[in-house]
Amino acid sequence: MRCYLLRNGHIAAVEVIDGESDQAVIEKARAVFEARKTEYEGFEVWAGPRFVCRYPELPPRYVSARADVRPPYHLYLLGDDSVMCGSFEFEAESDESAYELALVAFDACSDHAVQFELWHGSQLINPPPPTTTVDRAVANHQAHVVALEETVRDSQWAVAKSERLLARLKGLKALSVPADRAETRGHGRSAK
Repeated sequence: MRCYLLRNGHIAAVEVIDGESDQAVIEKARAVFEARKTEYEGFEVWAGPRFVCRYPELPPRYVSARADVRPPYHLYLLGDDSVMCGSFEFEAESDESAYELALVAFDACSDHAVQFELWHGSQLINPPPPTTTVDRAVANHQAHVVALEETVRDSQWAVAKSERLLARLKGLKALSVPADRAETRGHGRSAK
């Protein structure tokens, strides 16, 4: 299993840890973190593509005294070797909306990522019935899709260099330009 040590919300170091059970590996990961906690803010444990745990469960900026505050969704993009090539948090109204956003972000980075997992706190979000298509999800959540894809583009993860992502983002931004601005840009000043 791998223990990813986190700094500023990003993986800063990786330790390979052996253990007979998830709990044994978590305890070893916690010991590694405790020995180096002045350098890192937390850790995640993964068994190949399977998420095992995260400590602390939420980054400090999301900790709140309010019980009604929902934790953000966490999207993990995984490469050919089942190693994480992207990790992003975002908010959504429901599990279905979050899954649609995750599907679109994954599709945009599919030239770098081969699969993804979506988590809400410690719960793995399973895909809804196969009625959702990427085009429908983009249409339903265009502003949120642009925001999430800009976050991916501006990150330090390998998927930030995805040509497919950059092309999709450029196309989505072109669609969101108001009609009178598009006329002005395409033909000089529009006659009014």
